[in-house]
Amino acid sequence: MTKMVKDSFLIYVKPIPEFFSGEHSPLICWKGSGYAFKSFGKSKVSNKEIYYGKLVKKNETLFTAWWYDNGTVQTISQFDWRIRMMQGQDKFCLINITSNDQFKLEQLIQSIFEKRILQVNHNSLCKHVSKT
Repeated sequence: MTKMVKDSFLIYVKPIPEFFSGEHSPLICWKGSGYAFKSFGKSKVSNKEIYYGKLVKKNETLFTAWWYDNGTVQTISQFDWRIRMMQGQDKFCLINITSNDQFKLEQLIQSIFEKRILQVNHNSLCKHVSKT
């Protein structure tokens, strides 16, 4: 069960090991956790395209956003990251951030892209460094 405390974020970073790896979007995971998407779409934050959605489960409402990131490239296209990995570019990670406050979620994502407060670095797997 995911219970969000006021002003908190759930940040999920999932390394993608190979371009041919089976990968599914948070649409499937959240539904599997009992949430229903009341809205879903694409949005631009700091010139980066992301997916976003509004989740509802009983009396709880959450807002979630996700994209794929390799430290240099941010994309929402599975085709794009798969081709890049197949060509030998750095491995990608799925970044999924969720909050019970839509405005604060948008602010955090803007900070991630503009201030680089979450960075994806690579050796053989994704490693994540948070800067303050």
